[in-house]
Amino acid sequence: MTRLHIHIVALYLLRNTKSVAALYARRLSEELFNASEKCPCLTADQLPDSFFLLDLECTKTCEDGITRCMVLDSTKNKEGECVPVDYGLGRCEYWDDYADFTRRECQNKLSMEPWCGSAWCFVDENNCERPNIKRDNNPINGTNVMTSYETCGNVDTYSEGKVLETIQGAHLRISFPGDSSDGYTLLTDPNNSSKKMGSMRDLMLGSDDGHTAGLAKLHNFTWEVKPISNNSLGRYSSSYTACVHEVALNETDMCIGAFWTTSERLLLTPFTTVIYSDSFYLVSFKDSQRDFLDTFLTPLAPFTNDAWMWLSLVVLYMAGAVNLVQTYNDENEAEDDSSDDGENKSYVTRVKKFACIMGDNLYYGVTSMAKGEVTSESEEPSVAEKIIIAGFMLFALIVLTAYTASSAAALVVDNTGVKYDNLNAILSSPSANLCIENAIADMFMKINTGFNNTSKLINKENVAAMMEAMDNGVCAACVMKQDAIDYIMAQDDEHCDKLRAGDVLLTIGNAYPVSSSYASALTYASGKTVNEGKYEPLRDRAKQVYVGSGKCGGDEESSSSDSEFEKLGTSELLAPLIITSGCTTIGLLVFFWPSLMLGHLRKPEVGTKKTPSATTDAGSIDTLVGDLEHDAALREFLHKLTVSQLLSRAHYEYLQHQMYNVTSCKSL
Repeated sequence: MTRLHIHIVALYLLRNTKSVAALYARRLSEELFNASEKCPCLTADQLPDSFFLLDLECTKTCEDGITRCMVLDSTKNKEGECVPVDYGLGRCEYWDDYADFTRRECQNKLSMEPWCGSAWCFVDENNCERPNIKRDNNPINGTNVMTSYETCGNVDTYSEGKVLETIQGAHLRISFPGDSSDGYTLLTDPNNSSKKMGSMRDLMLGSDDGHTAGLAKLHNFTWEVKPISNNSLGRYSSSYTACVHEVALNETDMCIGAFWTTSERLLLTPFTTVIYSDSFYLVSFKDSQRDFLDTFLTPLAPFTNDAWMWLSLVVLYMAGAVNLVQTYNDENEAEDDSSDDGENKSYVTRVKKFACIMGDNLYYGVTSMAKGEVTSESEEPSVAEKIIIAGFMLFALIVLTAYTASSAAALVVDNTGVKYDNLNAILSSPSANLCIENAIADMFMKINTGFNNTSKLINKENVAAMMEAMDNGVCAACVMKQDAIDYIMAQDDEHCDKLRAGDVLLTIGNAYPVSSSYASALTYASGKTVNEGKYEPLRDRAKQVYVGSGKCGGDEESSSSDSEFEKLGTSELLAPLIITSGCTTIGLLVFFWPSLMLGHLRKPEVGTKKTPSATTDAGSIDTLVGDLEHDAALREFLHKLTVSQLLSRAHYEYLQHQMYNVTSCKSL
């Protein structure tokens, strides 16, 4: 029987017997260890008398000597339960699901608490170096009896309520900084200046429309607004850092908003877990002016220089092959040349002829590529010509499709650029300065050390101040988070002359600053909510309600630099290049194969135009014999011919004519 079968059977028995349930719980839980020497379990005689005071209120009747009445959870059941007399004492054990005793929270095996199958024991907090907690059965102040799962080798899963108990029923002082630059995490109600809205406010305190309950309602704590003091506001230029300072002074318990977890702020007070992160980009002015050369070369933008070179070579190769096949197939061309012209052509004439052939190749190649078909195709193409043309047609289809799509993207994307698309461009410009918010300036300079010893970095209080500095010519660009970019572009068209440029410059998390008294509880509560994916829908809804869509045609969300347009290179065009080159080469081999087979049978001298006869020619015989002595392939080929056929000049020319007809399909 496999382990899976054992578990299935055990699960069935769980619903029927407590003893098997207890056994199964133990086997599925952690291994049972002895208590750590650094945190020994208490024995009965080590318990203080005050530990049992609450048990005097038990009303249950238990079996003497075997069980005793004990209040396990004073908030839920003050009448108590009958537990083993040594419950939690002397050793590590699965006390909440042990022998004939099963705690109420552990009786339903389908919904029991995770700690039901974990071992623990009572320990003395003054004699324990392992983590320990106060259980519900020990509310008496002054006692040092604690519960430890860790001394038994387990992790405490019992204490979620204990972690949260500091905020349950508590009354917290809440402070709000100024409105956020993103327009949705924290903003002032336009109809009530004393009221705040936004996703970070709703996550913690709940929304007024009831859409979001908020952690305050889930964990039963109340709150009141505590304004930030003028002392802190005067100390810092950012109201957000000033609010963190208020928490550090214990003037408030928590600040609500999207607070960047910078090093300066982390030194002041604890923060909750990160709720979400901001990505920062470079924002620069649009640059729609392009010089004549850039505009002129736009049609060449779809492909890289290497790709254009290989495309040109392949097209010329194809056109030359087609031209060669068609010229060679013209039987009359060679016959019309006189002996005088064949032997005595001048060098200039030969150069002109070569230039004419290359001109034809270039013409046919360019026109064929533009039309997507071979413009010099014969009326009745040969097999070799068909192979070459078929390969080129496939090549033209792929390349023209890629060019059309890529050139359209190039024409659109390249219409508008940015004046400064990276930080190095700003550093290298003698007149360009960069604006940045005070709160992230130190972090930015630690990452981008090139700005450390320069006067190019100008600190501003907020996004509005940075935009004003750009419009006044103080800064050529600024560093801004994506949410802020979206917000300023959605308000009006005043800043449509600016664009986001380049990649992410830095990323910073956002969290709530809280006092140390509530840090553990609020960190756990907010972290659990975020891990369950409950903040993202809240954020998206707030963006839709408070921010809206952009008024600049969507350009604010994408960089218009050349990096957004990827040219097609040789690797992307490798398949069509190989296909058309291969087809052209195969076509040439098909065409020249008959000539290679009969190439040793020389034609008569140009201009002699001898009439073939059936009589024997001594010169031809000598030539054939000489060829036979040096060419084994020829001997094998001619072995199949009769002597009369071999000596027949007419049959020689007949063979050449037949071999040509095979390649031109005329014999078919």
